[in-house]
Amino acid sequence: MIIEFAGPSCSGKSTLARGLEGELRRRGLTPRQVSAQRAAHSDALWAALDPLLLVWSLLNPRVLRTREARRLLGAIALTRRVKREGGLVLLDEGPVKLHQLGPLRSAHANRLLWRAMPAPDVLVIVTCSPEERIVRLRREDRAHVRALGDAEILAEFTGDHFARRFAAARGVPVVEVDTSAAQDPISLLRERLEQFLVPRTTVR
Repeated sequence: MIIEFAGPSCSGKSTLARGLEGELRRRGLTPRQVSAQRAAHSDALWAALDPLLLVWSLLNPRVLRTREARRLLGAIALTRRVKREGGLVLLDEGPVKLHQLGPLRSAHANRLLWRAMPAPDVLVIVTCSPEERIVRLRREDRAHVRALGDAEILAEFTGDHFARRFAAARGVPVVEVDTSAAQDPISLLRERLEQFLVPRTTVR
C-alpha cells in the first residue's frame, strides 16, 4: 500500500514520514520512504521508463511544455512504479503535493494530469500554524523564500483544497495531523493509521 504525504513546505511531512518509518519497523513491518520529487528531479525521465506514460507523453506533447508539468509527470511515473513493486511505501513529495503547491497554468494540462495521477491508499495531510511555518522556513533558510516577506510566503500556499478534492474524487481516506498542535505527532499519526495497516499487514 502507498501512504502519501501532502502539505506545504516545512509543515513536517518528511519528519513525520521518517518517524513513522521507524515506528513501523519497530513493530516488525518493512516500510520504505520514497521522495518522488527528488527521484523524479530529471523531469520526465521516469516517464520514459513507463510505456503507458511514454505513449501518453507522445500523444500530449503540448501538456509537457512547462517544467512543472514535466516534474509532475515524473512523480506520477515513479508512483506508478512503486505501486507495481508492492510493499508498504511512505511517499513524500508525491504527485498530490506537487500538484497542490504548483498547479499548472493550462486547464487542459491540469485535467489530463489529474486523470493520470495514481491514487494512494491513504493520504496524510500535514498542517501547521502559519506562525510556526514561518519560523521553520526562516530557520531552515530555504532559498526560495529568502527574498520574500512573511505575508508573501504564506500567500504561496492557499490551503489543502486540491488534496481534499482529489481524495474525495478518488475515494481515498484522509488522515490529518497538525504538527504544531500535537505533542507527539508521530505517535498520533501511527494511531490514526492503525485501522488501515492492520487488515493489510501482519504485525509480530
